[in-house]
Parts: sequence; C-alpha cells; structure tokens
Amino acid sequence: MGGSVINPPEELVFGAKLRCTQSLNPSFLFFFGDRKTTSGLPAACVLDRVPGENIQPFGTCQCGFFATNPCETAIMQPAPKWENPEPQNESIDGEEIITTSSVLVCDLFSGRITAVNSGQDGVIWKQFLFIQELMGDFPELFEVLRNPYSSIYTPNDVHDQALALLDKIISSDMYGGSVFLMGQDGNDLLGPLILGSIGQLVPSAGVGDPSALLTGMECMITRNGGSYNVDPHYLDKDLLNIIRRDSEWYSGEVAKGGAYRLQEENKLLLSFLAESITTIAYAAVIYASAHGASNRRGTNQEDPRRFEPTSKLEAHIKNTDPTVPRSRGIGGAHNSVEFFKNDVRVVRTTKTSIPGVSVVEYNMPRLNPNGTPTGGYGRTIFSKTIYDPLIVGDSVYVSRGIQAANNAALRSGGVMSREWTGVDNYGVTWRGYYTYGEITSFFPQ
Repeated sequence: MGGSVINPPEELVFGAKLRCTQSLNPSFLFFFGDRKTTSGLPAACVLDRVPGENIQPFGTCQCGFFATNPCETAIMQPAPKWENPEPQNESIDGEEIITTSSVLVCDLFSGRITAVNSGQDGVIWKQFLFIQELMGDFPELFEVLRNPYSSIYTPNDVHDQALALLDKIISSDMYGGSVFLMGQDGNDLLGPLILGSIGQLVPSAGVGDPSALLTGMECMITRNGGSYNVDPHYLDKDLLNIIRRDSEWYSGEVAKGGAYRLQEENKLLLSFLAESITTIAYAAVIYASAHGASNRRGTNQEDPRRFEPTSKLEAHIKNTDPTVPRSRGIGGAHNSVEFFKNDVRVVRTTKTSIPGVSVVEYNMPRLNPNGTPTGGYGRTIFSKTIYDPLIVGDSVYVSRGIQAANNAALRSGGVMSREWTGVDNYGVTWRGYYTYGEITSFFPQ
C-alpha cells in the first residue's frame, strides 16, 4: 500500500493567500519593485513581512482582548523575517525566497502566518492589475471608496462611475457576466470593491452582512417594479439595470436636498453603514496598496491629513504627564496601572461599553502652602477615562484613537479643530485634542 503523496513546497509570489492561526480571515502577500519571477510572477523573500506594505491585516485577532479584537497594521508585530524550515538555494538580493512551508510569527499573540496557496495561479496578480486599470478609469470614485465617510452622491455626484465600474467588472473575463454577491467575503481583491460600490449606490443594502445585503437588494427590486426573474443573489446585467434605475432616482432626490441629502452627508450615523464599515475599511487597505503603486507611476493623490502615533503621544497616553497643570487633575496616564500610581481618592468608577475601559471620578490631595500633602483631599471631582493594559494593550488603545483622528480628518477635509470627535472603524466615538499639527491626546466616549 503506497502512502499519500506529499506535494513539494511552492515558491510564494505576489498575491499568495495567507492565513494566521489567530484569525478566521485571509490576507494576501504584496510587494513592489523589480523582482525575479516565478511562473511569470514577482517572487517573495524572507524580508517581505512589513504590515500594510507586504501583509494586509487579517481583520480580527482571536487572542485580542478589545471588544472587536482588531488586527490592524499599527499593532501587528511580525518577526524580522519569515522562517524557512529548510535552507533555500534561491535568493532575492541575498535574501532567501519563501515557500508554502515558510512561517512568519506575529509576536503580539504568537500567531503563525502561513500560506494557503503560493499565488502562482496568478488570480490575485491579475485582479491587482485590473484594479490599477479601474483606478485609472475611475479616479474620483476610488477616492470616495477609500473614505468610509464619503458619498458618491454628494458633494460631487460620481454614481455613474460606480455603475460603469460594476458593468466593467461583471463584463470582464474573470466573471463572465455574473457575480455571486453572497460569496464576496474578502477572499479576493475585487469582492470588497464590488460590495463597497453597491453599498454606496444602494443605501438600503447592508453590505457588511449577507442577509442585510439580500434584503436590501430585494427591497430595491420591489420598489423599482423588478421582475421575480431577477435574482438578488447575482449581480448581472438585469440586476445592474435595476440598480441604475434606483440610483438615478436617488441621485435626483439627493440633489433636491432635504432628508436624502442629510442622509448622505451623515452616513456613518446610520445603522446599515455601521454594519458595512469594516468591509469598506478593509477594501480601503487594498486600494491603498494599488494606490501606492500608481503613485510611483507619477500620480499624487493623498488623503487630506494622515496622522501617525508619535513617541510623545504614546508617552502621554500611558504615563503621567507632569506638564499638565495640577488644576486640571492628572495629566495623561490613561493606562490604569500608571494612573493609580498617583495619590488620588476615587469617588466612583463607571464601566463603558468597551471591555477594560472605564471612567474614574476622583479627588486630588490637598496641599500645604509649601506644596506638601495635608493628608486630606479636595472637593473638586475630576474625571479620567482609563484602560486596563491587561485587557486593552497600550498599542491597541493608541491605534484606535489614531484611527478615529484620521477618520475625523477625512470627514472634515483635513481641517481639524483643537477639540475634535471622530469614530473609529468599529463604531466607537472618540474625543481628542489637536495642537500645532499634532494629535496630543484622546479617549473613547
């Protein structure tokens, strides 16, 4: 009796599908620049491990402690190199290639990232090139889709571009005239793009959930007098014609002002978009990768403002900030361990909707004229939002706050007030402060 056949490891190329032991969602391997090719596709090496540039986030992390357990570029901690179980004879600029046997460990929660496939079938590479082509054809539309606060109907109506994009996708040889909508779950690059476009065109379609998407499609077909022969599960020419009819009507209503325009200008407040925000945000990461490549070809379209964590901000969030006047209470120290190193009397503690995050109200100690404590406490009640670092890590807290700040900047066109509010990609509202071009502090409300 012969044993089972073990296929030899395959070399990884651009578009290899990845998985992490701590997530149920897939990701893909990307890189840019001149490379040796395998099967006509750019090949990967052990250094292709940079979050956001080479590896897109996996969506959720099963070992995280935040309410939604996000896996995000800012908090991923991959090892310096992929590990090869056996030395490889081929290299790229002196660095070994990687294969379907290679492993990359994420040090955050010991996730093991491996390849589901090598990418040598060329599917993702072909889709990536197609997306670049679409970006060249519909640049204004992509700018909208990259921003979850934007609308294709206002202030600039580009819904006709969304219709043309969907028409071009379903007419391509990749789909042959019909796309099964219930299967667009992030397993390729075009799926999020299709769902994001439909979510913008048909406000009643909750693209973040298959059942909500199906219900929205059925309602749209009914109100447009659609035939029962039109299957809402499949995007084809017939369903696209009904979407076109519906969006033309909706575009006219938005142009008139009133409730429909208000709805488009405040989209994130609506429940259906709250459901789809994760899908659209994930798609935006994919667009950003393609966008980066097209920038190298000479275009230069950037977000109005893009904030990154700074060492000064991270220190303020975690540690007590002595530069904050005592009259304002304890400065910084949102980390609960650091906060309770201070001499305070807790009046009450209130849990928030986010596990590990609470609001503590407290009194500061009274001081003698020489600045020494009297042993008593003042009557003024101060308030501080704190997080338990064993439940919410420092990097997770900072990442979510920066996320909210960037969304606030996107919504305002890059104009930030000294005190701002923004919603992170998981629906949590944050309040923060902006001074001289920098985000100086923030906390979830």
